[in-house]
Amino acid sequence: KEAKSFISEKLTECFQLYDEDLHRFILVRYDEKKYEFAYAPHHINCDGLSGSILISALSVIYNHGVKGLENQFSIQQ
Repeated sequence: KEAKSFISEKLTECFQLYDEDLHRFILVRYDEKKYEFAYAPHHINCDGLSGSILISALSVIYNHGVKGLENQFSIQQ
């Protein structure tokens, strides 16, 4: 219950444009095999199309990790 409340609070907080990132990623671990992932982008840098592309990419990365396959995405810094 606390985790659900925390997630709800974080997903509905207003973004501070000058003080924080414009994406919020939350991963809550309930136990060894149960997790909950939540994502909240600011509308200024993520529309419906780019949001769905990001979620699809995260899904591929997750599924490859679960199956023990190599990640096909590279992270640019």
